Parts: sequence; C-alpha cells; structure tokens
Amino acid sequence: MRSSTASQVEDRNDPCGARRKRGTMSKYLDYTGLGQFLNKIKTLLSGKVDKVEGKALSSNDYADTHKTLVEKLMTADAAGGTLLTSEQASKLAGIEAGANLYTHPGYTGHASGLYKVTVDETGHVSAAQTVIKADITGLGIPAQDTTYDEATTSSAGLMSAGDKSKLEGIANGANLYTLPAATTEDLGGVRVGSGLAVSDGTLSVPGMNGASAGQAGTAGLVPGAAAGDQGLFLRGDGVWAEPDNTEYAEVTQSAAGLMSATDKAKLDAFGSADTYALKSDITNVYRYKGSVAKVEDLPNTGNTPGDVYDVQERGINYAWTGTAWDPLGELFAVESISNAEIDSLFE
Repeated sequence: MRSSTASQVEDRNDPCGARRKRGTMSKYLDYTGLGQFLNKIKTLLSGKVDKVEGKALSSNDYADTHKTLVEKLMTADAAGGTLLTSEQASKLAGIEAGANLYTHPGYTGHASGLYKVTVDETGHVSAAQTVIKADITGLGIPAQDTTYDEATTSSAGLMSAGDKSKLEGIANGANLYTLPAATTEDLGGVRVGSGLAVSDGTLSVPGMNGASAGQAGTAGLVPGAAAGDQGLFLRGDGVWAEPDNTEYAEVTQSAAGLMSATDKAKLDAFGSADTYALKSDITNVYRYKGSVAKVEDLPNTGNTPGDVYDVQERGINYAWTGTAWDPLGELFAVESISNAEIDSLFE
C-alpha cells in the first residue's frame, strides 16, 4: 500500500531534501476494541463513591460548639494570651501596624500679616512676632525714599518726559533698512541675471544671435514669429521653420522600427508578466519518467533532479535528488488493537 500523496506534494519543490524517516503506521481502534474499552471504564466506575448534594469528600462530624471554639482560638494571641472578643478583633484589624496615640500640640493663633516665625525641634511653628521697620532696615533696605536724577549722555538716570516722547516717535526697526525685491506693484532691487545688460543704470536684453556652422549662437530675445507661423519650431540658428519629416519603417528581427498592428495584437494577447512561471520556478518540479521493475533497475546516469520512476516491486515512486534515488513513500501495515492490549492499559 502506498503512503499518502500529501507527503509527495509537500516534497515536490525539494526533491533533493533529506531522506524522510520511515516506520510502520500506528495501530487503529475498531468497534470491537472500542466496546471492550467502554466495558473496562464501566467496571472501574462501578466502584466509585456517589456524590452527596451539599457535601464534599467529607462532612462535619463533630459538634458545632467545638467548631465555634476552634474559630475563637484562631483569634487568640500567638504567645498564648487571652482570647479576643469579636468586637476586639474587629477593632484590632482596623489599626495599622506601628500606629500610636498622637495629640498635636496647640499654639497661639495669629491673624494674617507679615511675621517672624520660630520653628521647634518637631518642625512646628511655635511662635510668631510681627515684623517691624527695624527688621526691614536691618536687612540693608533704606528707611527713606530713593531719588534719581534724569539721565544725561554721560551719566545714567531716569528717562525724562522729552526723551520718552522722542522714543515714542521712533518706529520699530528704524534705520535697519533692507532693500525689498521689486514686484509689479512695488519698487525694489533687481539682480542682473545672465543674458541681461546694464548701461548707465539702464537694464536691457540684447538680441539673440542664431548659431551657424562655424559659430555658436548667443542668448537674448527670441525672434517673433509671423502671423500664421504657429505650427513652426524655432531652430538653433534663430529661424522659425518646419521640422524635417521623419519616417520609420516597421520593426523586423534585424532592424529597429515601429511596431506593426499584427505585433501589437499579438502582444495584447499575452497576460501580465506576473502570471507566467519563470524557469527557476519549475526547475525542481517532479517529472514522471516511467516505470521499472526493481530498485536496481533505476538508471544511475543521465538523471536530472526531480526525475521520478515508479518501482513496481515496492509499489512506490522514487525521485532523483541529484546524487541518489529517494523513495517518496513506504509500505506499511495496518493492525487493529487487540482486547488484551486494551486490558493492559488498565493494569
């Protein structure tokens, strides 16, 4: 019997791959064996203990008073102290570890104002005194008004009303002037580019000189075309003229040319390039070459990777990997599982 063709399809693109592991197929379970398996399960289940609704694997077989006492013991001090009442246990559960009974010290209150404060060793403000003038002058701040003279060109001072008026009359960025670019609406600077000329402050565009056989042309104004010459082209010599008529013959296998209508129709008949397989895509595809009677009859020369022969004595196909013949399948036998083998699973 041949193995599944799925393995053959899986290896078609890798005929030179590693030799596959072979062996007999696992045993299957038929209806007779399945019945034997079910009977064994029923036999084992017949000795089970039925579940009682509302109970687990065991029940409370001692008095409720004993159970209550055990629950109270669970709240007792670990060192053997007295038991706690439920109220005491609830109160203890609400106290954080390390908590203590703390009363914040009281101090004299003060209204809003400017004060000198005293901070005790615990970080609290313990005293406050109103700030007086002596406290301020003691910091080096003058006790009387400070006056300044008006500024002069040689000494700093206050700005006079006249200077302030003058400052207000100066525009932002005054004397910082940048020549603007000229536009069709505004005057401004113009940069002289190539092909232009400046003489006595006048900008002009020299006339264009066409090229000749011995001399290059010069840049400048394009000569105007006459009425009716809208179909002409400007030549290198500065003359408006018709282009030379250029004709092309149809392309051939030996000469370039225009594509013929026949070739265009043939080209349109082809699909997109990505719909065709490249030679590299089909190099390693299996190719059936024939049938031989025995493995020894397989040819040892003139083979290409992917060549496949059917070997009649084995009933399977062999593919050439490039160095050896590789079987694409293997014979296997199918056996049912016996009752004795099922019984052995429960021993």
